[in-house]
Amino acid sequence: MAEKIVVVNQLRPKIQSQGVVDIEELARRIARQSTTFDEDEMFGIFRKAMREMLAALQNGETVKLDGVLTISVNMKVGGEVGLIVRGNRSAIASLQNPALWTAVKVSNHANLHKSSEELIAEWNAVHPEDPVDD
Repeated sequence: MAEKIVVVNQLRPKIQSQGVVDIEELARRIARQSTTFDEDEMFGIFRKAMREMLAALQNGETVKLDGVLTISVNMKVGGEVGLIVRGNRSAIASLQNPALWTAVKVSNHANLHKSSEELIAEWNAVHPEDPVDD
């Protein structure tokens, strides 16, 4: 018997990484937009900004990157420190545009608007020998 969580995870749509944009690439992209800063200057600004963000977090401050996200530090029961990263509502809303998520960017694109129950029914139809265990 197949497990529900395994089947849903296998059939659900997943955004495929289109690559990684690091601060060097961000610096290049911004410098190409006719700014007064070249790539090296932009890279330096980003490095300084990251150092300042880390210092703020080490000081127990919350770092807010307007329009994108908020980062804060938390501590678990055993004393392990982690980060809480919360996406800005407007940034999340801008990602809800269905035109962004084409079949090139999303695996199982045909299942984009299907519920878990529909995915399970699809699995059970294709795999009668291994139905989902409720």
